Amino acid sequence: MKLQLKACLGLMIFLTYSYMTNSVRNNASYATVVLRELLEGALRNTEVFVLDGSVSSEIDWGEVYPPDVTMTRITASNYNSAIFPSKVFLGSNFTVIWIIDNSEMNNVISHLPEECSRQLIVLSLNDNLEIWKIFQTKATYCSKFAVVIQCHELSNTASVYVNFPLKENSIKLLGMWSLETFRVKESLFLERFKTFSGSVLKVASLCDDFPLLYQINEDCSCRGSNLDALQVISSHLNFSFEYQINSSDFNWGSYENGTWTGLLADLVYNGRHIVINYFLLNLERYTYFDSTYPYRAEGFGFLAHLPTPLPQWKAVVLPFSLNTWISIGAAIIVVTIFFTLFSWIVINNERSATLQPITALFLVLGALLSQPSSLGAVDRAEWRRVWMAVWFLSCIVFVTAFKGNLIAFLTVPQYPLRIETLKQLAQSPLRVTMQDYGEFVPDALKASTDHTLHTIGNKLDLFPYKLNYDIGMDLVVANKTHALIETYSYLMSLQKKYNVTDHTYLLKEQVYSGHLSWLLPKHTPYTEVISDTLQRLRETGILHKLFHDHFGDTAARKDDIVSVSSLSMEQLQGAFFLLLVGFSAAFISWVLEVVSMRLKLRREARSF
Repeated sequence: MKLQLKACLGLMIFLTYSYMTNSVRNNASYATVVLRELLEGALRNTEVFVLDGSVSSEIDWGEVYPPDVTMTRITASNYNSAIFPSKVFLGSNFTVIWIIDNSEMNNVISHLPEECSRQLIVLSLNDNLEIWKIFQTKATYCSKFAVVIQCHELSNTASVYVNFPLKENSIKLLGMWSLETFRVKESLFLERFKTFSGSVLKVASLCDDFPLLYQINEDCSCRGSNLDALQVISSHLNFSFEYQINSSDFNWGSYENGTWTGLLADLVYNGRHIVINYFLLNLERYTYFDSTYPYRAEGFGFLAHLPTPLPQWKAVVLPFSLNTWISIGAAIIVVTIFFTLFSWIVINNERSATLQPITALFLVLGALLSQPSSLGAVDRAEWRRVWMAVWFLSCIVFVTAFKGNLIAFLTVPQYPLRIETLKQLAQSPLRVTMQDYGEFVPDALKASTDHTLHTIGNKLDLFPYKLNYDIGMDLVVANKTHALIETYSYLMSLQKKYNVTDHTYLLKEQVYSGHLSWLLPKHTPYTEVISDTLQRLRETGILHKLFHDHFGDTAARKDDIVSVSSLSMEQLQGAFFLLLVGFSAAFISWVLEVVSMRLKLRREARSF
């Protein structure tokens, strides 16, 4: 009895093995037809990479190779990603065909490389392979176009499937294989993400990123220009989204000790689909994440306190620089000296009338002060008239320039030379500060080979991360000891938020200027769709409008309407100071003249 049972069991195993072997062979035979028709039809004039992961495939490759297709074939066991890097598979005219026949799904997955391709065809030679498991593999999910062709062992037919990952019923049967039905590429490769079919995208967000994302009065809702842009894109692509107020670990996002933190960790580890906060596109982020086309260019700026205004009494001397005042004084002395000396030169054997130096000085100063003077009382020599005419013309230029600048210096507060460049900041006693939220800037400054940036990095003080900038603004405004580093647009919003627009300014130079992009997990298949739509918003100017709708007039230092006021005593104190000095000099001159006259009278009295 036992022998009979063993014989029956052995027969069943043999028949099953024979059935499966024959079915695979039959499928392999029909797969030859499908491959040949693929290459003659939809894949004609393209480059094809065939990865043969089958165990017992008996495809007749001699009948497959067509004359109009460049085809490379390799077995799964010989596949090497170093020889065939992922960028090879992403060409628009490049198609990858994977051949599989193993019913063990783990073995199937092990034969499929993780590289994403633009166009992928999975050719299954086994009816027992479940289609939904094939579409769950990373390679099929991240490929822009992915098709599964499953050969049937009995009918010598093949079913063509495509999946739409964001739909509820994602797998769709396109039909039974025939060359007439799938002769052109467009009939085989359907756009899987033309619409998101009402899916919900989870946004990794941090609502403290004005004007891109921010809160008002901490009301647990978030707004911003990037949220508005995402809303426009979601309406166009038919999806909705949900955002978070803060990241899971309350960090911004960086790569530390082999793991990601902040918003980037939410993308990698916490199932979030997209980040729309302020992230500059650098090599590290480009390598580990998908990114959209850049939608804005910006860098990190420096916010510093305005220097203390110069004393108002200096307004009468500020219109000219020190060198200019020295030059004008030297011109007065030279003109006076030569004016006096030339009057002693004999002309036509006659000496000119005597011109005392003090008289010449008064004539020169009178021209500078726009006072009329007559040379007739001194001399009628024509050369003196020409001499003084030239001096008068020069004085007109001096006086006009002085009066024009004097108006501005009397009405507008004047500041000493302020820091505008990174080199000036590095050489100044001013330190720099930044909020410690995981941005790359502090480490990049300290590691920089540029002497100026390295110097700034060495005097950088970080303050703890909070949802406000009270500590940093106190260092800038109250202590006046630091310059605050932050993204340029965010610094402008801080000026408005803390009402310090009239007391602070932004340095002209920025550091680490770059392009802002939205980030998605690596090999996300719909990155290109979102990126194209975002780029379209940028090209039409919609992004620019959304940005400025939230930003308002923060960039303006003052309102367009300027109030008019009378000049105050503080503004005119320089004139009164000059008047006091002049009267003091006149009084001293009067005293000296009185003393001189009395001494002269005494000498005359003694002489009699």
